[in-house]
Amino acid sequence: AKRDVERKLINEQTAHERLLRRKELLVKGIIHKDEFAVAEREYKSAEVDRKSAEDRLSLLQKGESTVGSQTIKS
Repeated sequence: AKRDVERKLINEQTAHERLLRRKELLVKGIIHKDEFAVAEREYKSAEVDRKSAEDRLSLLQKGESTVGSQTIKS
């Protein structure tokens, strides 16, 4: 589970870098806004994946995890 968090974090960081690059290209008029929107969705998805992996790890390590305002116990 820890490795999964590490992998998801790397994916999120890569998606964020891609998003920043696409933003630069959009501002310069090199790409269409739809291509930027795809990069934005990929980043948000990677962020959710990382948070989910962290929740699973927390649940395994501590026997509980907080999601929003709810505490989940195993």
